[in-house]
Amino acid sequence: MYLEVQTRNYHEPRPGSLEVVQSEPTLWVRLPSEAMTVGRLTKPAERHLQIAEPTLSRLHFSIAPGQGGFVLTDLGSAGGTWVNEEQVRTTILRDGDRIALGGRSSGAVAVFRAAAPRVSELVEIARRWLLLWNGPDRAAFDALHSERFVDRASGGRPADRDGFWTGVVALREALPDLEVRCDDAIVAADRDVITVRWSGCGTHRGEYLGRAPTGNRVKLRGIEVIVLDEGRVRERWGEWDGLDLMAQLDSGSSS
Repeated sequence: MYLEVQTRNYHEPRPGSLEVVQSEPTLWVRLPSEAMTVGRLTKPAERHLQIAEPTLSRLHFSIAPGQGGFVLTDLGSAGGTWVNEEQVRTTILRDGDRIALGGRSSGAVAVFRAAAPRVSELVEIARRWLLLWNGPDRAAFDALHSERFVDRASGGRPADRDGFWTGVVALREALPDLEVRCDDAIVAADRDVITVRWSGCGTHRGEYLGRAPTGNRVKLRGIEVIVLDEGRVRERWGEWDGLDLMAQLDSGSSS
């Protein structure tokens, strides 16, 4: 079954989600703050969940905030919209409601959740992890990293927890006013994997990448993938634009 979600900004958790089961892996779809349509039609609007299920109408139903929760409305579908094996035209969704994707006998099901606490929890861990660059705290660092931590992109440093800590400290010493933020996050909750797109800005006050302090204001950007183990970071992959940073240090301009 093909699934496509047009809105994926998980860094702003909102209550309400759909757990689309009988896909591999199970997909969590966070419901937006405006109406979202569901059906076979490809990209009819920004907020649309496309499901290639033969018995699903092109625009089968919509889900929108309302009446203190989320309201599901059938959009004149051919097979009707079924919630908990009862056909509905409109209904207020309750936690655990099972929505048949393509008719009463469809094997594809979406389960409404009043909230997605697991996803929100993982996004919050990723946010706290990025904040370590804004003011390194060894106690907070150790609390967030497993003793078995492995840095898969160590850049020549030791790949263990201590080695990664030295890298965080070195960056902060070079850019003492560095402020890093999470621009976007995508969560695979079933595997405890979080992908983060980040950006930051700071002033070059200490030696870094072989460059003496320049006083230049520079911007950084990159992507991090972290794997959690019992709520702590066990593995990390990272890619960032080091060539662009070196060019900024040499030229004095941020791109």
